[in-house]
Parts: sequence; C-alpha cells; structure tokens
Amino acid sequence: MLTLSLSGLLVLTIANTALLLVVGVVVLALNFGISRTITLALVGDVASGDNIENFSALVWAVQAGATLLALLLSAWLINSSWIYIIGLVISAISIAIVLPLVRQPLADIRKRIAQETR
Repeated sequence: MLTLSLSGLLVLTIANTALLLVVGVVVLALNFGISRTITLALVGDVASGDNIENFSALVWAVQAGATLLALLLSAWLINSSWIYIIGLVISAISIAIVLPLVRQPLADIRKRIAQETR
C-alpha cells in the first residue's frame, strides 16, 4: 500500500506526458481504494469494544485534517511539483513513525491503544 502511494507520487513528480499523468493518478486512486478498506478493518481489529467509537473518530479526524492540509498546501504553492515532493516527505516521516509500531504483536498494540484512549 505504501509502495503504491510512493510510486504514484514519484510518477506524478516526473510526469511530463499525458500517459505518465494518467498512470500516476490511477496508481494513487488504487492506493486510496485499498487504504480505505484496510483502514476500516484496522480500526475494528485494533480498538477494543470500549473505545472503538473514540478511536474511529480519531482516525477519521486525522484523515480529514490531512486532506484539508493537502488542499491548503496545493492552493498556496504555485509550483505543483512541490506538492508531490511534500507528499513523499510526509510518507517517509509516516514510515519512520509507524514502522516500530507495526513490528509489535497486535495484542500489545491493542493494549497500548486501550490505555491511551481511556
């Protein structure tokens, strides 16, 4: 999923023909469709029954905030190639933050989230 995101952003960064632009948009759309379904399942798997509403609201708020921030950045930055580079940098930062969490067992992640959302 992350590979699709990074490759789509990279293709859009170097797109100088209509074919590369279409390929980049299709790859990012495919990534969006896959990540939405995985996110819905992940919220249900990770959150316990007590905090599923709070955790679900937090996940959707972060996604909406990120979308709003991306739209604001695209409106303020005139040179559109910077948008894709910023997306690549944010993806790399997200990998650095999430990778240590993903290596833990799911039971440990579930306990940690339950403690932090009480």
